[in-house]
Amino acid sequence: MSAIVVFGSRYGSTKSYAEEFVRRHSLDAISFDEVSDLSNYDTIIYFGGLYAANVYGLKKTMKLIQSDQRLIIVTVGLNDPDIPKNAEYTEKNIRQILPNPLNDNAEIYQLRGAIDYKNLKPLHRIMMYFIYLKAKSDDTEESRQMVDTYGDMLSFVDFSTLDKIQY
Repeated sequence: MSAIVVFGSRYGSTKSYAEEFVRRHSLDAISFDEVSDLSNYDTIIYFGGLYAANVYGLKKTMKLIQSDQRLIIVTVGLNDPDIPKNAEYTEKNIRQILPNPLNDNAEIYQLRGAIDYKNLKPLHRIMMYFIYLKAKSDDTEESRQMVDTYGDMLSFVDFSTLDKIQY
C-alpha cells in the first residue's frame, strides 16, 4: 500500500505533527500548495490546520483525490476535540465539503495545536481578538484558558496523540 502525507499549515503546529507522523511511518510528505498529482497513492493522509472552522488546504487537495483512494483527515486546532460539541462541529464542517463516496469512507482525527499571538498575521490577530471577547463571557475551562493566555504563546501539541491515527 502506498501512502503520502499532505499538509496545510500556516504557523507550524500542523506541519510539526505531519513531520512526526512521517518520521514514525517512513512516509513522504508534501505541502498542499506544492502537490499536483496524488493518483499514484492508495492512501492520502491529510493534516490540516483549522482556521475559522475550515481545514486549511483541504478543498484544493480534494480536487486531486479519487473516490477509490483511502482518505484520512487529521485536523489541528485550538479547540479541545475531547469536548464532544467541538469534535462534532469540526467533523460536520469537514463532511459538508467532502464529496461522496469519500464522505462515507473518510476517517477524521482531531488534534490540538498551538498559537503564538506575536506571529499571527493581522487578519488572524483581529479574528482572535473577537474570539477572545466572546470567550470573556463564556464560563468554560477552554474559554478561561484562552482568556488567561491571550496575547501569549499557548501550545497543546502532544505527539503521543498521533498514536490514535489508524494508518
